[in-house]
Amino acid sequence: MKFNSAVPAALVIVMGLSLPATAEPEVVVLIPPTQVSANVPHMIGGIGLDERAEFNSRAGKFNFRLMFAEADGAFVVPDSVIVRRGTSEVLNVSDGGPLIFMNVPAGTYNVQANYKGMSRVRNIQVAGRAPIVLMTWPTERRDPSGG
Repeated sequence: MKFNSAVPAALVIVMGLSLPATAEPEVVVLIPPTQVSANVPHMIGGIGLDERAEFNSRAGKFNFRLMFAEADGAFVVPDSVIVRRGTSEVLNVSDGGPLIFMNVPAGTYNVQANYKGMSRVRNIQVAGRAPIVLMTWPTERRDPSGG
């Protein structure tokens, strides 16, 4: 699954079906909540501009941030992402991203992300505030006609 940074938020619900015909419908953007897995708070998502803006506003609460994209900068959602610390699995996600923000104890983490049959593996040292770790894949050939 791939998302261009210019695509509007995918998780938009139009409310107000019982409003009078002249009223404008209310638009509500659903933002992914912070979840906990293996005692690690994390957020997964970042699809669309509204969701990415929410992730950016919460970025300071997380010390380990992953971002997934093609070489041309188009965001992608990996088929799977596994984060380990030593032999312990910290996070195991299917179809999650293009952003994953976590708050983890200091240490060395191994990240394996798979997208369209291609695997990327990185070892990341987290000590205090970590930068965003960008994992990239080759740019997919696109039909210039949009079809």
